[in-house]
Amino acid sequence: MISKVLAGLVALAGTTAVAHAGLTFSFADPAPGPQVSFSGGVGGLLTFDEEVSFSFVVDGSSEPVPFINVLTARLELSLTVGAAVPLGGGDFAAPVSGSFRFYDPLVFDPTQSTILSAVVADGVFLRVGAGSSVNSDSLVFGLSFVAGPQLEALLLPGRAIAPLFDAVFTLTDVLNDAGGSVIAGPDGGPISAFTANASFSGSANVVPTPGAVALMALGGVAAARRRR
Repeated sequence: MISKVLAGLVALAGTTAVAHAGLTFSFADPAPGPQVSFSGGVGGLLTFDEEVSFSFVVDGSSEPVPFINVLTARLELSLTVGAAVPLGGGDFAAPVSGSFRFYDPLVFDPTQSTILSAVVADGVFLRVGAGSSVNSDSLVFGLSFVAGPQLEALLLPGRAIAPLFDAVFTLTDVLNDAGGSVIAGPDGGPISAFTANASFSGSANVVPTPGAVALMALGGVAAARRRR
């Protein structure tokens, strides 16, 4: 009987948290001039200028203690881009993988400066019409977010981020080395070097930590025994 009550409460706690709580992350194109650079070729590196600061919005308005936190942040971006596959009409897709990290440059201790970090196990660079983006999520591509100390301080004790995770970098004013906007040939293959402006949006669920869930479950068991 007790094991069934525990299992039911754990399942209910997890389902409720995922359904009703979550965080969104975003920054707008931070400054005139390009912030993103791609070194070009198959296996080339996509990076972000770490001298550029921007307002990184962490929206926890659905949390038990709501918050919207705007930070002067910086981005460490390292994504490897593979060969493009043509989609027709000049559009293409290319695989990406790597990592990125949002951090607070005013916190000098590197172990405490991270706001949010991510491992992109897989993702896709998309060029559709005049728009370009880098997309990943935890359901299809295996994206993994980790909350840094700066974000953990905003959450109530006993709360943690969890899948589903998603992340989209939107690239605008994409220009290759020759000043043109086409960055892969009609047959796909290597993508030429380019620069671009960028914005970002992402999201994560927030759930009770295992210890918090266990306490909730034990409390439920105690209540059930009192009712008997």
